[in-house]
Amino acid sequence: MEKQVSKLQLDTLVQFIKAKGVKHYDIQLEIADHFASAIEDEWQNNPDLVLEEEMVNLYQEFKDPKFKKLIATKGRALQRKWLGRCWKHFKGFFTLPKLVITIAMILGFQAVFNAAANPLQIFKFCAFLVILTSFATFVFLLWKKPVKVPIFAYDHAQVQLLNAMNLSGLAFIYSADWLVQSFFPSLGMETWGLAIYMSISLLFFYCMIIHVSQKNYEDFQRMYASLPPAIN
Repeated sequence: MEKQVSKLQLDTLVQFIKAKGVKHYDIQLEIADHFASAIEDEWQNNPDLVLEEEMVNLYQEFKDPKFKKLIATKGRALQRKWLGRCWKHFKGFFTLPKLVITIAMILGFQAVFNAAANPLQIFKFCAFLVILTSFATFVFLLWKKPVKVPIFAYDHAQVQLLNAMNLSGLAFIYSADWLVQSFFPSLGMETWGLAIYMSISLLFFYCMIIHVSQKNYEDFQRMYASLPPAIN
């Protein structure tokens, strides 16, 4: 039977890598797994090797003592992983009930825009609500962080949320005048076009900013919130 790194030994590797200046726990764990695989390969030839000694030997053989290249490589892998999760949550949001909600929103907005003296002002007010809601979500998730340790993937997800917030606000604000005054009138569908655009955009941004962020929050909480204080 091949000798394998135990959970306790993996924790030893994590603490060793943390002591070398690696800040984020998920990056520490990725590098520890990298070390563990190398040590298990060495154990196949020499089962009597002591983990702590081989751990130091592997580190000394590294040409990158602060793990900068390995951190970059593992960071990109974690980004791809969590972007995949975001895409999964995003697709999972658009079920049949959302189609019914979208149609109801279109009909409701069309009635409001048709009765309004200035639809553009209503459109811009909705844009303001999107920005306000996005910012509130960002602050809430930043304040109520679900993890006890620095997590690279969580920090990356927060950056993506902030980018989505900025893009959603800019999209509403800078498209408003052109859509209301030029594009939709040229198609002969002033209020209907605006109602369709508003409904789809609000649902899209709600999914991207609120729904996906909440699902990511739950994922991080499930995976990392129970880490013992000793890891910190």
